Amino acid sequence: MMLTKWLKYIALLPLNMLRELAQPILPWIVVPFFSTPDKLHLRPPFEWFDTIDNPLTGDEGWQSEHLWGDDPYSTINRIRWLLRNGGNRLSYTFFGCDADDPHPFYRPYIPLFGGWRWDIMLGWNMKGQQHGRAKYCFVIFRFKKGDKVTFDEELLD
Repeated sequence: MMLTKWLKYIALLPLNMLRELAQPILPWIVVPFFSTPDKLHLRPPFEWFDTIDNPLTGDEGWQSEHLWGDDPYSTINRIRWLLRNGGNRLSYTFFGCDADDPHPFYRPYIPLFGGWRWDIMLGWNMKGQQHGRAKYCFVIFRFKKGDKVTFDEELLD
């Protein structure tokens, strides 16, 4: 049964890769031209590129650590939020799975030099559920420095 779910993961991978390729380009187009009047979300046909859990102004943690200037509603800050989190809604809805139906998730981290680590996330993040859905993850180029790692290293099968 879990093998079938990994095959589903592999089948969705090319579509997710297209979303990943769009992620560094689309924010520059959709934020200025397809934001709602309140500047908090994206309008059709790009609402799929929005985030499911936060508005375009980002969450409190992002605002306190990554905001340029003091205006989270500025075009550049909303673009930067989507550069980091764009397509999140699609990862939960179209690519995601029901939270009560366990799917495989693999998340090791590899310690590097100077306090850096290499994060890898493959599968569905069952612990990061939103609206009863688990997010589809394909992250292989994520490097972090100085964070305490508290997640489980597990391969569900």
